[in-house]
Amino acid sequence: MPFIVRQISRTSEGREIVRTARHDTTSILVGRDAASEVHLADLAVELRHARASIRGDGHLEIESISGAPFSLDGRTTRFARIDPAKG
Repeated sequence: MPFIVRQISRTSEGREIVRTARHDTTSILVGRDAASEVHLADLAVELRHARASIRGDGHLEIESISGAPFSLDGRTTRFARIDPAKG
């Protein structure tokens, strides 16, 4: 199952620009490193902050690979498993 990453930005006039990238892999990296599939240009984010992986049962697992926590549904954690059917 591929990952589809949408980068949404706005022009100075307020027009929305959406860039879509498809990644045919079972895991993607999130971080400040420009080589990350999800690039976050924020100094508070580690270079290689987290990995998102699709498990064989269809669940999405997100784990901190830097040791730094992330927020999900209003709570801070270093690991999460998400059922895409539930959101």
